[in-house]
Amino acid sequence: MLARDLAQVALESATRQAEVNQRIKSAISNLEVYNAEIAQRSAELDLKSAELALSRRRITAPIDGSAGIVGVNVGDYITTSSEIVTIDDRTTILVDFSVPERFATAIRPGAPVKASLVAAPGQMFDGEVEAVDNRIDAASRTFKVRARIDNKGDALRAGMSFDVSMRFPGDVYPAVDPLAIQWDSEGAYVWQLAEGQSTKVRVRIIQRDPDAVLVDADLGEGDSVITEGIQRLREGASVTDITTGSQTDGRSRTKAESAS
Repeated sequence: MLARDLAQVALESATRQAEVNQRIKSAISNLEVYNAEIAQRSAELDLKSAELALSRRRITAPIDGSAGIVGVNVGDYITTSSEIVTIDDRTTILVDFSVPERFATAIRPGAPVKASLVAAPGQMFDGEVEAVDNRIDAASRTFKVRARIDNKGDALRAGMSFDVSMRFPGDVYPAVDPLAIQWDSEGAYVWQLAEGQSTKVRVRIIQRDPDAVLVDADLGEGDSVITEGIQRLREGASVTDITTGSQTDGRSRTKAESAS
């Protein structure tokens, strides 16, 4: 600031001298007039240089946000490498997390995510995927994903730990009544009712619940699976449909009896 004030005084002096020389240029040499003009221009450049140097010493935050604790005091000597204060824009929080490689084709920017604080698991925050890394880490077999979490209530801070969850569409499997599952030496199977006859369909059990069993089998939506009277069934036996129960994922559970 002192250098700028000195440059300002020097400019005022050079400007006044140039004006005087212009008024009396008939009584002085052209060289003196010229030297006064050069001195004025030089003083202008010195002032600009001093103002530029002063502006470089003015500390201006590059972003709007919340300032932390100031790490310097008035009178401290600081340089360009000195850390003065940290400023965080907390309107949204960026969260980086690792994902197993098997989800590499399932995650895309814009996909929804939910995050909860490790310190407060009951609080859930909505966000979306902002970026997906372009390679898989060879050691961990994971890749990095960056999510942007909305922080409207200003409840989040930089450096917090999060649990991040995402949902993906699962595979679709037929669901049959647990009573329909039968076993023989080759494994599990069900009896399908097709055109009035029983047909043995091999199944692979995916998930078992109290009310339904997910199976990997050659069953289409709406196919009827026999659940009662199956002890007397054989391949291709004629079957009479007694009653049709409730639907489970489009698969009918049918009570049937074999024809005598």
